[in-house]
Amino acid sequence: MKKERHAPDSESGRSPTYAAMQRLLHELQVHEIELETQNTELKAARDENLALGTYTDLYDFAPVGYLTLDRNGTIRNINFNAAELLGAERSKLIGRRFSVFVAENERPAFSEYLDTLVKTGVKETCEVMLPGLAATPRSVRVEGTASPTGEEFCVALINITAQKSIEAKLRASETHLNEAQRLTKLGSWERDYSRNVLYWSDEMFRITEMESADFNNNFESYLAIVHPDDRGRFLQTAHIAHKTQTPYNIEYRLVMPDGRVKWVHSQASANYDHHGQPLIMTGTIQDITQRKLADEALRRSEGLLQLIIDAVPTLISYVDTACRYRLINRCYAEMFRTNAEAIRGIHVRDIVGEAVWATVWPFVRRALAGEQVSYEVMLKNPQGGMSLFQAHSIPDRDDDGRIRGYVGLAHDITAQKTKELTLRRYSQRLIDLEEEVRRTLAAELHDEMGPDLTALNFNLALIGTEHGPDLDELVSDSAQLVDGLSRKIRNIMSRLQSPVLFDYGLEAALRWYADLMMKRTGMSVSIVTEGAVPRLPQDYELALFRIAKEALTNAAKYSGAKSVTVTLGCTGSTVRMSVIDEGMGFDQSAVLLPGAGGWGLTIMRERTKMLGGTFRLETAPGAGAAIYLEIPKEKADAD
Repeated sequence: MKKERHAPDSESGRSPTYAAMQRLLHELQVHEIELETQNTELKAARDENLALGTYTDLYDFAPVGYLTLDRNGTIRNINFNAAELLGAERSKLIGRRFSVFVAENERPAFSEYLDTLVKTGVKETCEVMLPGLAATPRSVRVEGTASPTGEEFCVALINITAQKSIEAKLRASETHLNEAQRLTKLGSWERDYSRNVLYWSDEMFRITEMESADFNNNFESYLAIVHPDDRGRFLQTAHIAHKTQTPYNIEYRLVMPDGRVKWVHSQASANYDHHGQPLIMTGTIQDITQRKLADEALRRSEGLLQLIIDAVPTLISYVDTACRYRLINRCYAEMFRTNAEAIRGIHVRDIVGEAVWATVWPFVRRALAGEQVSYEVMLKNPQGGMSLFQAHSIPDRDDDGRIRGYVGLAHDITAQKTKELTLRRYSQRLIDLEEEVRRTLAAELHDEMGPDLTALNFNLALIGTEHGPDLDELVSDSAQLVDGLSRKIRNIMSRLQSPVLFDYGLEAALRWYADLMMKRTGMSVSIVTEGAVPRLPQDYELALFRIAKEALTNAAKYSGAKSVTVTLGCTGSTVRMSVIDEGMGFDQSAVLLPGAGGWGLTIMRERTKMLGGTFRLETAPGAGAAIYLEIPKEKADAD
């Protein structure tokens, strides 16, 4: 069960506010004693000067209200002050019961009070509210005595309305202060050096988890719960503050009764006498345990984050809106031969140099405008050479969506670019060799075998005219074989080096090959043109023709498609071609696995890149396959 803390006596207290209230109450008590003394003096004057007629004057003009009541509580006599408290003229008050002026809920208690006066025969006090006839309700202290017979009461009325108002305000202020301190976990204290007394607010007890009985209102009780490792630093801080007569500000730990540790933030200032000795020191203590735990968790998270980003072989940086560094990783530091602390707050231009900054600034500006951007930039590496980096700038926003900086990522792609360039060169060489072999083989077939086959056919024709029927039949059969062989050789030559392509252009060559594919495989091939397609340079038409042939061959071999559509078009400065089938499709990622083939796709991509174009493949298992490519017509025309 929660223990109630009782108000401390005049020698100690819970808080400076409560102590101030106690002092004010003490002053009011002194005032009451003075009034009581005056009352006594008036009574003495009444006894001594009754014959002289001074009693009435003293009675009427006394600073305290006086009235006389009979046994039933009826007013028999009343002075001006009492009449003013009741809010009516004396003549209208004589003969009325005093209790009618008392608040209704307090009347039973007032009747008991009068009975107590009769029973005890001594002066008794009580407090009542007089809402009565006055403009505003009055709180009064009633001090009465009964006559020896108990038939009459002499009552003094002391106006304590102001005192009650002050007490209420002090209580409200104390309540508000305690609630505010509870919400903020901020306790207040006051140390009186002259009496070695320490006053605490209620929040101080909640923070320290001490009971008032263990506190004893002294500094030593508090010092005992300061963590032993922090106690010396705490006392040293207070000593320096007293020596220099300046406030102090310190964070330290407290040990709870169950051994738990709390972090507190304390600040205080003092008043000093002319000898420099402290008189009164006031201060606050705030429980910052949760903040300390959060700070520690944040430090651990930041440490882990730094460990992770340091392990990444990528240049990582965080830059604010003023283009000044706030964070870099180890890879970035090694690249520019600096460290995370030295670079913080420095402008990016001062690290990367004017030339690089001129290159990256347009992209940085876009990132600070809220756009995620990617670009390539050449940077000087620690070995003195130049390296190509793929860079990304990613904007960072606060909870309200405002840009507060950007994250920079840059990965060295020099080796990758070198490999791509090497692959492109090998691909180009392979394509060149392929075309060369085709031309050579076609020429060889034409030059070497064509004349001989023609001569043989001619000779057979001559022989057929000079011999008999049997020989004629044999020669005729041989001639047919020679004709068939010639047609086959011409077909091989056309497949190796299409004469239709060179003579009539890409569209005609595609239609010729589509007919050939349908006759050979049964697969329907549709050629669709979008607008007029102009003649392109021979190497461009040859590359596009080879890509279409490769795509149609793959569709016939692997897709199981019944039909394929080849679309060719030219809009503005761009030539477009697509090859789309409705076959079984395939998993693109599987083509990239070792030993999975995919060389035909690589050749198609490289042919497109050599033309300065883009190549895109769209496919999935069961969804068919589509190849889209675009090449710049302007470049083709220029070439």
